[in-house]
Amino acid sequence: MSDKPEEIIQSEVSDVLALQKTVEEMEQELSKNEVFQTFLTKQKEAQAQISATWKKVEEQMIEHNVKSIKGDWGSITIAERTNYKADLDELPAKFIKKVADTTKIGTYHKLEGKLPKGVETSTTKYLTKRIK
Repeated sequence: MSDKPEEIIQSEVSDVLALQKTVEEMEQELSKNEVFQTFLTKQKEAQAQISATWKKVEEQMIEHNVKSIKGDWGSITIAERTNYKADLDELPAKFIKKVADTTKIGTYHKLEGKLPKGVETSTTKYLTKRIK
């Protein structure tokens, strides 16, 4: 084998094109199979239903203030994240890097119980899943 970069690259390109062609041929062969087509359709339907169900679970848990549900299958929890939006013109310099230092703001908020001037908070809720 040669050590020329052009030949190495050319060899890698040839290998990847051959692999791509093999995959395309397999895909064409499988697409002729009705069972495989049925599987693909069912898979798409299942993924859509799974996504919709998780979204519904998340909405219901937030609406009814349910923090966590545990079972033999694992647990799901509604987690909260506090976001800080700062007006850099009003924010004291000790809380500024190139952007607002949200770590310092968060620590100050926890320690002092109040927000620095020019900072607003918002909370984001999201679903965490730990499925066994």
